[in-house]
Amino acid sequence: MRPSRGADGAVNVRRLGRVAYEPTWRAMQAFTAARDETTADELWLLEHPPVYDSAKAAQSKIYMNALLNSMGYYRDSIRFDDTVKVVDGQQRAHIDFTVIPGKLIRLDSVWYDLLDSVAYSPAIDTLQKLTLAATPEQLVKKGDPFSKSLILAERDRLSDVYRNNGFMRFSNDLLIAVWDTVGREILSPTFNMIGNSKRSGRTSRGGNV
Repeated sequence: MRPSRGADGAVNVRRLGRVAYEPTWRAMQAFTAARDETTADELWLLEHPPVYDSAKAAQSKIYMNALLNSMGYYRDSIRFDDTVKVVDGQQRAHIDFTVIPGKLIRLDSVWYDLLDSVAYSPAIDTLQKLTLAATPEQLVKKGDPFSKSLILAERDRLSDVYRNNGFMRFSNDLLIAVWDTVGREILSPTFNMIGNSKRSGRTSRGGNV
């Protein structure tokens, strides 16, 4: 059986915006019960209020923590409180996040240690020589706040320097950035750019970017 479109075949469109679920559902039922063969079809365009899910709030906390870590805040504290209030007969959730970033971690020292296929020589454009020559343009400097995005940008900058000086097949994957609280002699990747961030406490972190 085909639905009726009314005497003139028209379809009425109602744009209701954001409305509560149950009253709208009841209104639809009432419309259906009252219609007859001359009643035009109706298309209701609406949006229901989002349903509160505490798991989403917990996920937001994880995202906030990751963002703070990437900016050099490793001793942050984040918590949230949720309350449900009844407003105009509707239950509404209110979420309050409390964010304490803690101490900002700054870089205590930055150095570059690049292993070439030939020994370092001022007469040869080794990777180490090119790196030292481009030091004035470096993006990661002692005293700067620790930032993963800046470390990534510095890796990209150095890769461009090498490719622009004849190392055409140089890839970002060949350049490793390592950050930690331990001494330089302990960190010895095969091919690396090392940045040591000064942090209090005994917890250490490391990562390749």
